[in-house]
Amino acid sequence: MKKLLILTLLLCFTFTLNAQSRYLEVGKSGIGIGLCVQESYWEDGFTGTIGYSFNGIFDVNIWGGIYTYDHLKVNGDDIDQKETALGGMVTWWLLRTKTGQDRGVDIGLFGGYEYEEYKIDDEKSATSDGLETGAIFAINFDVNEKCYLQPFYSLGYSYSKMKKESSDDIDTHKGATSRYGVSLIRKLCNGSRIVVTFETDTDAIQKTNDAAYEFCISYMIGFL
Repeated sequence: MKKLLILTLLLCFTFTLNAQSRYLEVGKSGIGIGLCVQESYWEDGFTGTIGYSFNGIFDVNIWGGIYTYDHLKVNGDDIDQKETALGGMVTWWLLRTKTGQDRGVDIGLFGGYEYEEYKIDDEKSATSDGLETGAIFAINFDVNEKCYLQPFYSLGYSYSKMKKESSDDIDTHKGATSRYGVSLIRKLCNGSRIVVTFETDTDAIQKTNDAAYEFCISYMIGFL
């Protein structure tokens, strides 16, 4: 059961990918804020994000999340387990096309770090941290003059380690990660945007029910 518990925690080690440059005009800086709701077989929770775009080609993002776990049992009894997470990510956009241009393509490289703390019955049980790097691809499809859809896909590689409070043992996980989803972007005045996103996250652990689903609402403030 202890092995299953640790595997489950590592399985739920996911990064939040929120790169706002792909929503802003090329060459324009801006700030993005957002709120995400996550649902999966193992955990549910909320994530808040904030980020800054430099000239529409380089992003810096930070986020924090609070999650609760489901379907975890020891000796048949449910476990009251919670998780808090803090992380950051940078993204460099190698290719940007005019925002909202029909069939316009954006390609970027990203790297990030995340720290997580776990509690069982309000007592600290473990901590973990990890790194991830990868690439993201997005393409635009016009809906009308004010709105467009942006399907996206990212493929990455992550490495994370976890230390249990009860021992000095360290459990590690490394492997491929992927995310795919679609954003609906509404253009506002002065280059700002409202973005609604649905996203699915998966990783390389060979276990059923490892997908996480996120629904996010973001507001991008573009600077002239």
